[in-house]
Amino acid sequence: MELNLRDLRYFEIAAQTQNWGRPHETIARSPPALTKAIRRLEQTVGGPLFEKAGRGVRLTPVGQVLMEEARQLRVSADEALRHVADFSQGVAGLVRIGSGTVSVGALLPQVCRLLLEQAPKAQVRIEVGASFDLLEQLRQKQLDLVVGLLPPEKDAAYMRYPLTIEEVVG
Repeated sequence: MELNLRDLRYFEIAAQTQNWGRPHETIARSPPALTKAIRRLEQTVGGPLFEKAGRGVRLTPVGQVLMEEARQLRVSADEALRHVADFSQGVAGLVRIGSGTVSVGALLPQVCRLLLEQAPKAQVRIEVGASFDLLEQLRQKQLDLVVGLLPPEKDAAYMRYPLTIEEVVG
């Protein structure tokens, strides 16, 4: 059983107008195309969706149930598209940050604030641990970035951005 979202949208419009003559104006489809969409839905759900009512049509009990479900599906589909669009634009998603014990209190709040200013719908998960362990998690793609002490050797696979420089005085 396959449900076509376009057919479902046509059904919603037909149900709202309760007239076969008007929906085709709203959706820019001919009455025969609208009828085909409704017939496909009726085959999918196994029953009639509309019945004649005077000069118009009204929903059958099956049509009423489908109408409620169609509204919920449309809201879910719209939300899913917004979520994917936000993610593709880099303003949403999960960012997994590793932080050393020193930088968790000193630098991480500033990093998170800057991130959330740029991507307010993003979610942040923080893993606190030793820099060596965090870098290994980064290599295994369990983290997206690490805020912490840099190891002396450079790894060409990763970019390094110093956030602060501390001089050790002995």
